Amino acid sequence: MTREVERAESSPRREALHGRGNRLHREGRGPALGCGCGKRHGQRDLFSGALLGLPARFIFLWIAFTAANAHEFGELDNERRQLDAFFTRLVGTGADGRLQALLFERFSGPIRSLIDNKFVFQPFWRALRDHDSSGQWEESFAKAKQLAMLSVLDKDTVRLLCIVFDRLYVLRCSLVHGGSTWNSQLNRTQVSDGVELLRTLLPTMLELMVEHPGLELGAIAFPVVKV
Repeated sequence: MTREVERAESSPRREALHGRGNRLHREGRGPALGCGCGKRHGQRDLFSGALLGLPARFIFLWIAFTAANAHEFGELDNERRQLDAFFTRLVGTGADGRLQALLFERFSGPIRSLIDNKFVFQPFWRALRDHDSSGQWEESFAKAKQLAMLSVLDKDTVRLLCIVFDRLYVLRCSLVHGGSTWNSQLNRTQVSDGVELLRTLLPTMLELMVEHPGLELGAIAFPVVKV
């Protein structure tokens, strides 16, 4: 079974994407999908208010992201390749450059902050666990930041998205494995940056998926099973 978004208006996948995008709109995180309307209607923005802590906001947004690009399980490297393919297809649909514009506009803000943050860089944690004092993670960190800057200069949207979401994945792992607690001061900067990035990028990703129903997105991780 493949996860091709069907053209039929009754397609469950299409309806799910519309519903997902409209929920984002109702929560104040982006325009309503399918209605061409980007106006706010006065609802309280649940994801920027005080009703949820930062970790919860990030986790809920991450669930929405993985629901949009869900694929069959595999090794981490394979998942990274699949994300690369997902971003390549998505960027290929955006002839108007909406996703690119959002990404590069925010490089000087939450993206740069995230990329400069060693606490969302996996080799840092590996070196810490292994008591590795060789400094190799620092060399890798410097090269990764340089690669991100080159991606901006080259306008390489896919590469920059992969770098950003690799950092966000490390953040996701730290949260779901107990790296932050309710109203804790731990991870505040990176979690805040992660929430801001997902709130900004996810609605546009969903819009592109709805607007290009023939987009091939791979196998469904949890397909609907009739009993």
